[in-house]
Amino acid sequence: TVFTTRPDTNFGATFIVISPEHPLVSKITTDEQKKEVEEYVKKAGRKTEIERTDATKEKTGVFTGSYAINQLTKYEMPIYVADYALMDYGTGAVVGVPGHDIRDFEFADKFKLKIMRVVVGLDGDESSITKREQIQEEEGKMINSDFLNGMDIHKATEKIMDFIGEKGWGKRVVTYKLRDWSVSRQRFWGAPIPMLHRDLKESGKLEKSGKLEKLNSDYQKNPEIVVSVHAWGSTSKDHYYSWLEKELKKSGIEFINPDLPDPGEPDLEKWMATMEKNLRGEDLGNAVITGRSLGGWLALKLAEKYQIRKLILVAPSTPTPRGFETWREYAENDEIVAKLEKFIGGQDGNVDFAKVRKNVGEVVMMHSIDDPYLSLEQSEEFLRKQLPYLRVIRFRDAGHFNTDHGFDKFPKLMEEIIAPVRLDLKPISAKDLPVILPDDVDFKPTGESPLRYSLSFQHGVEQKYGKGFSREPDTLDTFMCSSWYYYRYLDPKNDQEFASSDALKKWMPVDFYLGGPEHVNGHLLYSRFFTKVLYDAGYIDFDEPFSVHRHQGLILGEDHRKMSKRWGNVINPTDVVNEYGADTLRMYEMFMGPLTDDKPWSTKGVVGVRRFLEKVWRLKDKIGSGNREDGKVKGSAELDVQIDVQGSEINKLVKKVGDDVNSLSFNTAIAKFMEFVNLVGKHGSIDQKVWEKFILVLAPFAPFITEELWHELGHKDSVHVQKWPKFDEKLVEAKKDVTIAVQINGKVRDTISVPQGSSEENVKELAMKSQNGSKYLKDVKIKKVIFVQDKLISFVV
Repeated sequence: TVFTTRPDTNFGATFIVISPEHPLVSKITTDEQKKEVEEYVKKAGRKTEIERTDATKEKTGVFTGSYAINQLTKYEMPIYVADYALMDYGTGAVVGVPGHDIRDFEFADKFKLKIMRVVVGLDGDESSITKREQIQEEEGKMINSDFLNGMDIHKATEKIMDFIGEKGWGKRVVTYKLRDWSVSRQRFWGAPIPMLHRDLKESGKLEKSGKLEKLNSDYQKNPEIVVSVHAWGSTSKDHYYSWLEKELKKSGIEFINPDLPDPGEPDLEKWMATMEKNLRGEDLGNAVITGRSLGGWLALKLAEKYQIRKLILVAPSTPTPRGFETWREYAENDEIVAKLEKFIGGQDGNVDFAKVRKNVGEVVMMHSIDDPYLSLEQSEEFLRKQLPYLRVIRFRDAGHFNTDHGFDKFPKLMEEIIAPVRLDLKPISAKDLPVILPDDVDFKPTGESPLRYSLSFQHGVEQKYGKGFSREPDTLDTFMCSSWYYYRYLDPKNDQEFASSDALKKWMPVDFYLGGPEHVNGHLLYSRFFTKVLYDAGYIDFDEPFSVHRHQGLILGEDHRKMSKRWGNVINPTDVVNEYGADTLRMYEMFMGPLTDDKPWSTKGVVGVRRFLEKVWRLKDKIGSGNREDGKVKGSAELDVQIDVQGSEINKLVKKVGDDVNSLSFNTAIAKFMEFVNLVGKHGSIDQKVWEKFILVLAPFAPFITEELWHELGHKDSVHVQKWPKFDEKLVEAKKDVTIAVQINGKVRDTISVPQGSSEENVKELAMKSQNGSKYLKDVKIKKVIFVQDKLISFVV
């Protein structure tokens, strides 16, 4: 099957590309093309995924000699093998539509393949596609596509998927792709990777270097033997042991797991003798030893004697306070407690850890944060003092790794058993962290990290860590830091842990995360990964770092395409600020449309927002004309009505903007601002209290102009430190405008619009000033006025 994310363009499909690893390569390649294809596949196999998908590299590929039929057009599409197609993306075979995909265009252009236009963009260009600038990937309408012609590409996508599904030619699928995160960078600015490396082949002076090189090679394969030591009170068939035996047998790995004598009353000498009897001499070869609970201590004793690739300790007993306490609590009598303490060598222990360090390629401890018998922290502290390169795998809800906690199977243990061990790598000791970037660097254009040529960076490494070892010169991708830095911000001066439990409880998880598509595919993904690791390891009690996430759409160029130097459609914000002001830019970006949508830039729209802010600036000249009393202008009935309207509308504005900010609906909030400004702009005066509330709610949207307007009112402090204004619920729900009939001597001569509940005095004044009311009431004597609130006013003259 062939994979495509753009089925709408399938009428323009003219070739197919398959991955070099695809099983069809050998089946469809013709005899004439076989040699060339085989050479290309070998060459592709030597490239990394990053090299193969590098968009800046020239496209390569080889024709297989075979063709596929495009069912829509009956066109014979040549099938190529190309390394930019990956087996883990889709199905490893992709359809080539060179008219509407940059990579496909580059490939078709190089190999002189047919290029068809099936989409017309906003520029209306229907000509043949001969250059990459003509390629439409984002928006447009269909042409040269039979029954899809004239449709928007998004509608066409749904239509063609329905059609192909009905014909049985294909089906809808959802694919999820998580690529390996390449965290190594050849640059100076970044956290140094805290790893050491030695070249076993080149380091001829190393003691037994030849043997180490051979061991290192063997340790990349599966182990030949796994030796297992069961726990106090257990047998070789309890818990996960039987399952593990079956799994190892499937992989052809020998399993040595004897029943130990008197498991309820353990004796170190007897247990050791039983284990040695079952082992083949002094040399175990490529072997792994694992022990659970008290069996973990015996596994350490075996590692004194045997050279092995890996030692895996599962919830090991160690001479720690919690361990001794458990024995006293659960042992049947003091005699057994004494035997257990003797077994382990008392509080000092009886393991020669120097021999363990020499014999073992890697030591791993598996422990659960909720172990009911042993303390993870105490065991880790004890073992790290003796085994500085101990790797700890922390579990959540695993208890003591027995059947009571669901451990009749143990896949993670099997995974660790077969995992390769590297003798040429080891981590920097925890006591030597952090690794500080050096000063003696020269930024030569070598393609390598500048740290490689720093003498001080490597100074003293061999003396401390062993002959031939050197620091890793690459630095970490900055995402490695930004994906967890917010945890460190909680407690930055804590030198014992990344953040205290109190700080974590107070601040985490983060309340709100806003990011665009680049963040969703990068930072957000990595941050969640870090958090889930920390949760599984028991360092935090939540498994999502952000309570709320909102997606932010892209701002496109005026041509509706993604801004790019290639398209020449990039908008420089500095230029916009210089010409229209920072407030204009800020408000326009919020006014463009819903936050989550992709939105095209419009210079006309920028000008419109600038004009709005100019209107706001001019409104300051209308503040509070007339006599002032209790914040109201006392004057004509017309002004009283206007002030009444302003009081109602400002409360509606405060509520609307507050609600819209909470829902991130900034564009509709700004529309409400414009509506309010247009309304009060027609009034003769603006109440100062209304004006102050308006400035307060506008401040987050236009921070600079509102600061100036605020100070012009005589305020000394900043508008941005004020409390958000409250609104009166009664005024928000209040008065709608009603139409009042104006009668004169029984005949309707006019109608006027007034706020619901207006007084007779105000309605009378407005009626006498209305167009026809003023005409019929001029130079007459009013004998009587009849007023029905919200319905009519009648004059007898």
